[in-house]
Amino acid sequence: MSDTEKNKLFEILMDCMVELNLEDIPNFALKLLSVFALEANAKYVGRLLEFFCSLTTRARYLVNGMPAIRSAQSSIILHLVHTARMEQNFGKTLLNAFKAQALVKSSVTECAKKKLNVKSSKWLRSVIECSDLRKTVDSLISYESDSWEYVIEGLCELGFTLLEVYPGRSVALRGSLQYELFSLGKYLITECFKGLAKAASDHPAIREPVLDLLFRQLEQYLPDKKSNRLSIFNLEACATTTKDGAHLLEPVGTLISAITSLVKERAADESDSYCQQAVDFVLLDKVKCGLGSLASHVADSQLEDFNLDKSVSYSHEETAGQKNTLLGYQFLSMVEALVEFFIFNFDDRKETADSMLKLYTLWSKMDELLRERLGCRAQKRKLLSAESQMGMSKLRTTYDGSARCCVSISAIVSLLSLMFSKSQLANEAAISLLQNEENFVGWLFALAQRRLTALDVELSRREVFEDICVLSRYCKTEFDF
Repeated sequence: MSDTEKNKLFEILMDCMVELNLEDIPNFALKLLSVFALEANAKYVGRLLEFFCSLTTRARYLVNGMPAIRSAQSSIILHLVHTARMEQNFGKTLLNAFKAQALVKSSVTECAKKKLNVKSSKWLRSVIECSDLRKTVDSLISYESDSWEYVIEGLCELGFTLLEVYPGRSVALRGSLQYELFSLGKYLITECFKGLAKAASDHPAIREPVLDLLFRQLEQYLPDKKSNRLSIFNLEACATTTKDGAHLLEPVGTLISAITSLVKERAADESDSYCQQAVDFVLLDKVKCGLGSLASHVADSQLEDFNLDKSVSYSHEETAGQKNTLLGYQFLSMVEALVEFFIFNFDDRKETADSMLKLYTLWSKMDELLRERLGCRAQKRKLLSAESQMGMSKLRTTYDGSARCCVSISAIVSLLSLMFSKSQLANEAAISLLQNEENFVGWLFALAQRRLTALDVELSRREVFEDICVLSRYCKTEFDF
């Protein structure tokens, strides 16, 4: 066979292996190695390693998830080692491939170290310009770039990888290499989600692929019906400091807010026929069902299920105490995003109102626990600092433009008007549930006030909207009462 024919055959076999079930892949890989090991072709080895690494993307569709993936990968590694022992040339090629990967990894690490050295030295900063990696990331988060969907997915995967390698509870002091990489990972994820939402808002033609891309990320958090629990990044792991997933909580809230903002945008543009054609109604229903499933799962949980009472316990270490406090407020941010999703998609059903109140109850317990623990320990300064950071983070997370703030406010006001209506309502059973919870009414007013504040802050930067600023400030004062 010629080299061209061998390449075509290899590509066909690789395509066949992609379609196989997970349990059949190791045996197929062994047979593939027995055919192509004599070639010791670097291209073949590279494709095998690429496929090996891509197996983790199947975890969300499997009952056993990551354990099944790790078992298959272990079998493939054994086959690679056996083949390398039998065929020396193949072993050399495989070793060179691993060396190349190690070189790339070390190059990235060295680049990060150099950047850290420049940032830590005033003299070096005056001599060498410190490269801004975040600007490069921002330029990549753009739909104009080639294969932008794959770029975004790759950046999100890199972000989660950095968070898993450098979890928040083991991060060293601010300014260290580990802290820089951890911050970069979180920045990659949150900015990808928010950047995608903004791009889809500015360009309705790409709203459908963006929603589809964000929903594929959300699927990783959705409950697995067969095992009756969440899949890869389960919220229980995200919300407890005893597991490595504590740092994954903040991206969940950002993702929910990004998706909800696009659904809001769709409702705000219902009069625009072009936007109606740009978004698939089936996809919208799938997104709403997915968010509803996640919200219902969280609503049925208890505070004790998340071990959050332990994660916010008092710590003598200042940094640990601040981190645990912020973790608690990130949880509040996530639950608030889910409640807002229910408000925006209120369907007059008693079940929806019940789920909304369950989420609010969970939010209230966490908020009360934070205030009680920190108040008893005379940690008011920490509490104020955390609330301040939470407020700024919330403003950055949920704000995607003044139009969406207005849509959010209108949805809240619409629900409040139903609750205060004196006329007979068809959905009286659902509304009465909300009316009986007085604290929930106050929470709705506070939420509307925060949205008005965000709108006021944004419009204050634009002189042409001066009259609207006055109106939003007036509405804000009304909500204060």
